[in-house]
This record gives sequence, structure tokens and C-alpha cells, in this order.
Amino acid sequence: MFACAKDERLIRPTSETIQQSASGKAQGPIRFCYLDADAPLLPQLEEVADGAQGLIVFGLDAFLNVPGQIVAFNFSREGLHALGKPILFWASQHTLALIGNLATDLFSQRRGANVYFDELADIQEPDPFLQSHFSEILRNQEETKQLELALELQKKQLTEAIEAKLSPKRIALDYALPLAKTYAGLDGHSEALKILEEYAPLQGVDWPPALYADVGRIYQGAHRYTEAIELFERAIHYYDKPGENQSTLSIYLSELGDIFKELGSFTQAHDYYERDL
Repeated sequence: MFACAKDERLIRPTSETIQQSASGKAQGPIRFCYLDADAPLLPQLEEVADGAQGLIVFGLDAFLNVPGQIVAFNFSREGLHALGKPILFWASQHTLALIGNLATDLFSQRRGANVYFDELADIQEPDPFLQSHFSEILRNQEETKQLELALELQKKQLTEAIEAKLSPKRIALDYALPLAKTYAGLDGHSEALKILEEYAPLQGVDWPPALYADVGRIYQGAHRYTEAIELFERAIHYYDKPGENQSTLSIYLSELGDIFKELGSFTQAHDYYERDL
């Protein structure tokens, strides 16, 4: 956690009070750690944390003023958690706001890490774009939590379906595909492919046309472009007929164009974009 004091003279006596209050209650001492701005963070904390019940850390403001340290600090959150000890960082309000602001981008990049803020520093100088982006990240975090809950339920349902000896097609369509999509939504593309290849292989399931693109997106996310292209082409073949949903066809043409663009096949990408017009 972080603590701020309007008057720096309060920091030392407050820390000593916390330390003394914890003595006799904690299984080990609460130790002070004074950061060296020129040394990596985690080794400093690990050295002081050995045998301690918790840490109170000073010097974070100066530490984060060193170029690159604030990025390293945010990317050290898993390491801080691995210490398994409560850590209190003293920081100025400016530093705390800076961490909160930069974390918006870092969390969007590392969403699979599933690290969440329980409380976030206020942005000192509100900016409409930043506030909007901040809200989007919070929504992403909530969506991730919901996907994690769905993942556990779907894994259980797949196991029960297998034990009940349901038909392979029903297992593939009703249980394996939803589970694979959830894994993919959590950036677990390798796990998603394992599920598909074991329970819903491309040649072993007669996919309903609407599901070809769903499976294709999973292969695309895993950079398995040959399979992704094949699946999107099947979906396009079905919908490229009079009377079929042309808006759905337009989406699939555009998505397949995007795949070829990723591969650097710009002529083929252009062809699919042209068909989408």
C-alpha cells in the first residue's frame, strides 16, 4: 500500500508508531527499508525482508525520479506480491498520481497478469482523454474478472460433459468452443488451441456457419494464420449467397483482409477490402 503525509515531519514518527504497534503481534519485526535510487528495487526489498513480517519503505519519490524506474516499478508488481509480506511505501501525492496515471497504459498491456488496483490515486490535473482511457481500463479489469469466473465454470462443465459421455459434436459445440473462446479472451491462446485440437478439431466437427469465424479468430490470435484463413473462407463461402446476411459477410471480408494485411500480403488484403465495399 501507499501512504502520503502532507507534512514530511510526520513520516518518521508515524512509521515508528506502526512498527511499535506491530511488535508482539506480528510473527517477526516490521523493518524499515531505505531505497537506493541507483539499485534495482526487488533485490533491495528482498534483502531487508528476510525474516521480517513486513516492510515500511522510504525514498520512493527519489527512486522513481531516475529515468526508467517508474516503468520498472510497475512491472515489478508480481515480484512484490511474491515476497508475501505487507509493504507500505511512503510517497508524495505527486508520485502517487504519477504511478496511477502511468498504470493505465501498463495495465492494458499486461491484462493477462490479472493484477488489480483496489484503490487508485486521483489524477491531479483531470484530462478528458485520460479519464476516458482510465475508465476503459477499469472496465477491462471487470471484464477480466468475469471471464475468469466463466473459465472455472466452463472447465467444470466440460469435465462433466465428458464424464456423461455426451456426443463428440455436442461436447465440441456446447462446451469446448465456449471454453476456448474464454481462454482466448484472457490471452490464453495456447490453452484455447489445446481445447480445440483435443475436442473440436477442424476436420472432425461440422461447424455451423456462424461459428467458423469464431474459431478462426482464436487461430488468428494464436498466429495460426493458415487455419484462420481457411475458417474465414468457409464462413465467407456460406454467406456469399443471395438472401444471406450481407452485413455479416461484410464483417468477415474485412477481418480476412486484416489477416492478409498482418501477413504483409497487401494485394490479397486489398482484394478482400474491395469485396467489402
